[in-house]
Amino acid sequence: MFSETIKEWQLFFATVAGISATLMGLIFLSISLKLDVIKKLARQDLAQIAWQTFANFFFLIMFALVFLVPEQTIIGLVMPLFIICLVAIGITVSQAIRAKRSGTTLLKTLSESTPSFVAYLGMIAVLALLLRGVLGGLAWLLPVVVIILAVAVRNAWDLLIR
Repeated sequence: MFSETIKEWQLFFATVAGISATLMGLIFLSISLKLDVIKKLARQDLAQIAWQTFANFFFLIMFALVFLVPEQTIIGLVMPLFIICLVAIGITVSQAIRAKRSGTTLLKTLSESTPSFVAYLGMIAVLALLLRGVLGGLAWLLPVVVIILAVAVRNAWDLLIR
């Protein structure tokens, strides 16, 4: 039953992986074109935005890869995703601390890091539901993915226009 339910999500996550990889490539291009500007300005806020954007796209790809494993089991899904979420939360918090120390206002730091932090916590909540056998909890993956993707796209736009 679990394996069949996960199969129903595989097209969604294959799409998420494709979108994330494409947008991540465009971010590489965008930053490459503006690298001299970013280095000259030595702007920590831009570096923090770039890092969070890459991290969000990367973690979406990692989530997708775990879901795309054939014949997935509950533990085979939950454990890697839990580890990925812990790493994502650690990176999000460390980048927020770094941005705050570099002089970014608290409000700006929170507005840039809180949505990703909450989304990763949301993924952990979905994983807890799965461990309890509540497969309907998978429906909460949509807002989690949408939040992470929206933050990454917002940040990508900021990087492009600044």
